[in-house]
Amino acid sequence: MRLIQSQPSHVDLCNKRLLIFIVAYNAETTIEKVLSRIPASLHSDDVEVLIIDDSSKDGTFVKGLRYQQRNCEFKITVLRTPENQGYGGNQKLGYRYAIDNGFDIVALVHGDGQYAPEKLPALLEPLLRGEADAVFGSRMIDKCAARQGGMPLYKWIGNQILTSFQNFMLQTRLSEFHSGYRLYATSALGQVPFERNTNDFHFDTEIIIQFVLKKLRIAELPIPTFYGDEICHVNGLKYAWDVFKATMKARLCGMHLFYDRKFDTEAGPLAHSDKLGFPSSQTFAVESCLPSKNVLQLGIGHANVAAALEKKLCHVTAIDFGANEAAKKPTALPFASTPTVPSDVARYHQVLLMDLIEHLHDPENFMDELRQKANGRQPEVIITAANIAFLVTRIMLALGQFNYSRKGIARQLDLRMTSYTVGELDTLTSVLEQRLNYYASLVKSAQRDSFYKKKNLFHESYEAYKLANQQYSFLKYQPRSIKPSLYSYAGNVLGFEGYYNPFSGEGQVNTTVPVFEQPFVACHEIGHQVGYAKENEANFAGFLACRLHPSPVFRYSVYFDMYNYSINELYRNDSSLARKYIDSLHPQVKKDYEELR
Repeated sequence: MRLIQSQPSHVDLCNKRLLIFIVAYNAETTIEKVLSRIPASLHSDDVEVLIIDDSSKDGTFVKGLRYQQRNCEFKITVLRTPENQGYGGNQKLGYRYAIDNGFDIVALVHGDGQYAPEKLPALLEPLLRGEADAVFGSRMIDKCAARQGGMPLYKWIGNQILTSFQNFMLQTRLSEFHSGYRLYATSALGQVPFERNTNDFHFDTEIIIQFVLKKLRIAELPIPTFYGDEICHVNGLKYAWDVFKATMKARLCGMHLFYDRKFDTEAGPLAHSDKLGFPSSQTFAVESCLPSKNVLQLGIGHANVAAALEKKLCHVTAIDFGANEAAKKPTALPFASTPTVPSDVARYHQVLLMDLIEHLHDPENFMDELRQKANGRQPEVIITAANIAFLVTRIMLALGQFNYSRKGIARQLDLRMTSYTVGELDTLTSVLEQRLNYYASLVKSAQRDSFYKKKNLFHESYEAYKLANQQYSFLKYQPRSIKPSLYSYAGNVLGFEGYYNPFSGEGQVNTTVPVFEQPFVACHEIGHQVGYAKENEANFAGFLACRLHPSPVFRYSVYFDMYNYSINELYRNDSSLARKYIDSLHPQVKKDYEELR
């Protein structure tokens, strides 16, 4: 099929370099036609064509080379994989080539001619104007045209069912998830871990999910549909099942009930926070080591543990087997890329394996190697590992999943969790009461009453997160989806003030609770939507947003809730100390407590 339409004589690439990446498998009858259809307006020194023949069984590679030798309109590079990498694996190679060779845009074209190269100039425009990070050619913007172009009925129906499901689960509005005609800004590709994706056909779904989670801009433009004599290598049922699983995994990752690093687009290098201030695996390791002994510490991160052992006069040799953010610090551990046992292990009294076992490909052989190199010395081996007592984690482990690496809000803010004394709790309660009384004195009845209108409440909650996002990049709230709960009265009986619907992604607020509570409740539920499943983390996200809102009603709401937590905890520890705060409460606060009861 050749499109007959007017084309500009030259496409201004705005000083950008374009890679036209053609994935090819058994495409000897079509590859030269596809190359000849690349518009003359793209024949320039800033355009290169990369063909990767994925170990075809026919003459695709030879045909590509022959075209390369006959034509010089633009540079053509023809590569062949020694083993079949799969559709997704082939894309990984091409995108890495584009990034490593300094291209600004990479356009994915199929070697079977199903997607029209003539549309490249039009698809490039949003990227050249800086309006998108990815542009997808969609066959389903005009659904009737897709059928007229020869799309089989079963594929047409399946495409719409899967796309509707994915839009619902990911809160997107794409017309199609399953087109293979795509253009990416390499700067955007560099922000997502696409190399962790599958090598199979649902790579296309996984990279869309990553762009959505990273909140990168995706534009869609219509393309013609063409089904000819090409051979389809996709098993439709398996593909649909893989797409369903990938989408569900991503949704569960957003709820912190599952973890897959490819869907954690904010994941940094492996590292561990300082947990020496409270009972933890780190404190256990330090307490288990005897003073003045030779200690070999093997793990990922944990420079703080090595420092604590040195304070016990231990002679510590610490080797880090994973790149971590501490590597930029003066206290960083010596780094080794491959977990191996040092040859002189026999000279150590104790060996610490800090959160290492679960990251080893073959832990049994590693332990055998440790035993053999110890030469009968038998140093004491102390092992720390991830918490497997939590029921959800145990179920995931039984299914072969290790889902405990997602960063919580404390890690994102680099906060250290420590135990506290009653005196420190008393000080916190005093500070919170002062702020609560201050904002109680500022709140006017008219200001508070304005939030009986839920439109005002939800709009201002959204504004609170906009302000918070300026300070905390991980608190970006998009798209907005919060509303009153249909079960508010039932919630009063059951004792909940709101909930998060994991399937629709909506925050549901019990709007029958006292109006002074509702701003914080709304921000708490948005905290769940932003990605914090734990109640304490959603509380903290809501606190960060509420306290930045200029309205004294929002600030009063959050400090009322924080004070309530603090005073109740103080009462459990020292009831006489907690009672002293009752008389010093602002009259409005006392009135609100009466309403709450």
